Amino acid sequence: MPHLQQLSLLIILILFSYTVCIALDCQSNKVAHTITVSHSGRAKFTSIQKAIDSVPSGNTKWIHIQIYPGIYKEKVTIPSDKSCIFLEGSSSRRTIIEWSDHEQTNSSATFTSYPNNIVAKGIAFKNAFNIPSLRPEETPITQALAARIYGDKSAFYKCGFIGVQDTLWDATGRHYFSQCYIEGAIDFIFGGAQSMYEKCSINVTTGIYTPQKKYGFITAQGRNCSSDPSGFVFKYCTITGSGKAYLGRAYRPYSRVIMIKSTISDVVIPEGWEAWHAIGQEQNTEYVEEGCKGPGADTSKRVPWAKEPSAVDMTQEKVTIPSGKSCILLEGSTSRLTIIEWSDHESTESSATFTSNAENIVAKGITFKNAYNVPSLRPEENPTKQASAAIIYGDKSGFYSCGFIGVQDTLWDAAGRHYFNQCYIEGVIDFIFGSSQSIYEKCLINVTNGIYTPERTQGYITAQARNSKSDPSGFVFKYCAITGSGKAYLGRAYRAYSRVIMIRCSLSDVVIPEGWNAWHYVGQEQNIEYVEEGCKGPGADTSKRVRWAKQPSAVNMTQFLTRSFIDQDGWLAKMPIK
Repeated sequence: MPHLQQLSLLIILILFSYTVCIALDCQSNKVAHTITVSHSGRAKFTSIQKAIDSVPSGNTKWIHIQIYPGIYKEKVTIPSDKSCIFLEGSSSRRTIIEWSDHEQTNSSATFTSYPNNIVAKGIAFKNAFNIPSLRPEETPITQALAARIYGDKSAFYKCGFIGVQDTLWDATGRHYFSQCYIEGAIDFIFGGAQSMYEKCSINVTTGIYTPQKKYGFITAQGRNCSSDPSGFVFKYCTITGSGKAYLGRAYRPYSRVIMIKSTISDVVIPEGWEAWHAIGQEQNTEYVEEGCKGPGADTSKRVPWAKEPSAVDMTQEKVTIPSGKSCILLEGSTSRLTIIEWSDHESTESSATFTSNAENIVAKGITFKNAYNVPSLRPEENPTKQASAAIIYGDKSGFYSCGFIGVQDTLWDAAGRHYFNQCYIEGVIDFIFGSSQSIYEKCLINVTNGIYTPERTQGYITAQARNSKSDPSGFVFKYCAITGSGKAYLGRAYRAYSRVIMIRCSLSDVVIPEGWNAWHYVGQEQNIEYVEEGCKGPGADTSKRVRWAKQPSAVNMTQFLTRSFIDQDGWLAKMPIK
């Protein structure tokens, strides 16, 4: 597992960078205009190319081109001055763009995309040359591209790419392919892009279309030097088909392909990889397989220069959204698969893996992790210190199905109004702290005191920092579950008027019976507002709580029972995620 987690860091930020930059380059994440295409004549255009031609040059607003079912026999090109286009078909089986051209790699593609910020969904791109090649001796296999993708920050969802040789030229830029189908025999995923293929189906057709050839090649990645960030990462993909094929061959001397937790059939040749243009320089290539399964995943006969996961230098990154970059949606696949990780400590402000200073930021399906002290197997030699996974300053920010992993000061919920829905938050000491006005709804709070810091007798879940009676800040936990190992207080007072409200939460026996700690404000407990209402579980027994914990009847609970505590001006309804 450690190698797999490291491997995820190599390319997982491609997806993150893609979602951030989409929002930065296009004026909004909302569609400004929809254009329809259909053979029936009932749409605005009968040709996809004409629909693209109608998009103004220099476009910075999302234009949705809705393509109705049909086989569109045309070559389609998106020129470099027409960004922010979303092509959507009904499905890759029903909406097909098809052409038949060959020989010239740079001119035969059925579909070519030059600009940044292009999205396609539910479309098949097909080059019909050599399909089917029933008489290959009369119709020799040659280059015949289904698609070539040049622009940065482009994504393809549930699309198909069908050809025989050089099917998909994944040329340059950062690209994301999700649940796509890619078919071919020779170098049918090739190029110098920095791309992730997630849950894609890769179908080798060497045995059908090229019976005169003994084997094919799935990839031909073209990384040029050790500092080149490009590479192809295949995660949770399935490789199947007929005939035999290598996983890849080196199109350039530093070729890089990573296979993670993919299912590989016996279509793959046991040696796995071929040096091709890197003969004599095999040590420079980066071909890695981690956690794969299936009859073709046996690495015992792989070429000796294929890399072990532990030998690969993985990339990590800290991410910051500056105050001037508002209205950004960061969307990963899930919090288990999309992980932004860093390892830093000591200074709370500078150690954070993720920092958001801007207003109107939304994140979904991403885990923010500070790996310092996780796990701290020898705490006496590696003492627990501040190591934040995230700092959230900006007002009106929402986090949906996200993870926050650390040990001390995991989530600095610093300032502003924030909403956390179905999030996972892990830590030991003050791991949800700050001065914000926030609601945590249906979140899982996991205390790890017993695992990571066994030298400590107790931890603290919250450390809220309300400064005065008129300060509107506070943490409200609704329908949350608190579990874990070891023992922890629900919170301690980071400031004199600290406020934490627990409503209908499930509390395990990880919670210390006293519940709350005054910390720096012993003698001023009357100002602290710690309230529990309608909670259940072995840790919810309030009979042994500190006597200064507030009874619900002593507090105006109405303000905490709905989202109006943070949503006075209706900003939650304006979020792009409901």
